Amino acid sequence: MGLAERGDTDELGGGSAPLRGWSTSGNLTTGNATQQFSLQCDFTKAAGPGSYTVQFGIAQPSRGGGGSGLGGALAQALIITSVKGNSVQRIVTIGGGTSVSVTGEALKVIVTDVSDAAFYQTGNKYNVSVQVAPGVRATTETPPTLVAPKSGTTHDQGPGFFELPAATTLPIPIPQNAGVVSVKIVVSANSPNPASPINASSLQANQQNSAAGTNGPSWSPIVDTGWIPIVGGMDTLLFLNPAGGQTLNIGVVYGIDG
Repeated sequence: MGLAERGDTDELGGGSAPLRGWSTSGNLTTGNATQQFSLQCDFTKAAGPGSYTVQFGIAQPSRGGGGSGLGGALAQALIITSVKGNSVQRIVTIGGGTSVSVTGEALKVIVTDVSDAAFYQTGNKYNVSVQVAPGVRATTETPPTLVAPKSGTTHDQGPGFFELPAATTLPIPIPQNAGVVSVKIVVSANSPNPASPINASSLQANQQNSAAGTNGPSWSPIVDTGWIPIVGGMDTLLFLNPAGGQTLNIGVVYGIDG
């Protein structure tokens, strides 16, 4: 597995003073999912086990790579915390200023490019930075987020973005072992008249456990536009656009604990 170009880890504090934080950065390349860099923190050498915040920065690349896809990049972080050998992990999409609060004795952050060549230009280099310091992130209405994975169908239109014609159902995976606690769905009309209002009954979403064949909560994303809790054990979001309706554009982003 290839390593990204990276800067030296900076364990703030220095000398005999207790560590007050950690940071590193690395260069990634769009379309190269094998390139990654990581940061490891031992909180027992700092203030001890407790609450810490991981914060990210990203310098988006300029266009100029291969293909005619989107400029920019999509990067993802795997955040693993552990206490006495037991670990918990979260996965977040990295944006400028993205932050996640964690609790544990130790932490590992692995940063990877996930710019899909179907949507993004490939071969463009960009930089991601990671900082870790004691304390918790500011309380906001918006949690850390993870862009929904592709459905693997022709309905995929971009990162977390799907097109759903009338009389169509579409299952989208709920990422497992990623810390997903909620979902937010944004809906707009595609055709025949993008400016026309969307009927509240035009789209239904349902949480499911596909392996067990059980259903969880269902709702109308056109009416309930905020964050919807994800019930434990659910692995699929199933969307239904009834016959006779409009073609809809659906944006899906998951809220991550932290």
